[in-house]
Amino acid sequence: MLPRQPNNSVIDGFRCLQHVVTQEKPVGVSQIAADLGMELTRVHRLLRTLSHLGMILQTDSRKYAPGPAISVIAAQTLHATRFGERALPHLEKLRHSLRKTVALGVLWEHSISYLYHGTGQERMEKAIGGHELWPATKSGLGIAILSRFTDEEISERFTGHPIPPFENLKDLCAVLDKTRTQGYAFVHTIGNKWTLAVSLENSPSLAVGISGRLTESHVAAILPRLRETAAAIDEGLSLFKVR
Repeated sequence: MLPRQPNNSVIDGFRCLQHVVTQEKPVGVSQIAADLGMELTRVHRLLRTLSHLGMILQTDSRKYAPGPAISVIAAQTLHATRFGERALPHLEKLRHSLRKTVALGVLWEHSISYLYHGTGQERMEKAIGGHELWPATKSGLGIAILSRFTDEEISERFTGHPIPPFENLKDLCAVLDKTRTQGYAFVHTIGNKWTLAVSLENSPSLAVGISGRLTESHVAAILPRLRETAAAIDEGLSLFKVR
């Protein structure tokens, strides 16, 4: 919920920053303004301020890309949460034992950002931050996290926004209700692949999932191990708690 007197400059500045850092290549002022529905002069002023702070940088083509300060904040956050110590060993153990895709993601607005997304037996460095931002409603991890919200909160969050692959909010809420009842998400992703996911009990903006050629018959065998991994990661990751 917004505070009674929100600082719109901070909100708009963060929207601009997020838009820049989620692009695969540098993006121009006009494109950012159009994508965000913001006035061009305001966007230009916010971007110049963010550039001054080192959050973004301007390329030779006068477009904007992530700056060095973002890497500093990312490193400080990983250090503060002790991500490498508290999460990676558990995720790697699960991935190598099952030889399936294992992921840890965090919900931000309408998307899932994957802190870890490791496939099969690939090297660990490819798993850390190696997956693009993904619509929460298309993600097994996203469904697991969204099921922690009430239908009213879901409506407030998604009204006026795309909710692929659902046709309407009623269909989305029906899946979330089923997820709440069973205590886990089991979502078809692509082809013959499914994702089994659970949110972290004390850090509900985070979820852990396993993806692959899964069927309902696999759930009973895999779910306890997935929950064990989620509980181990959950311990101490207090910075991701939401209220």
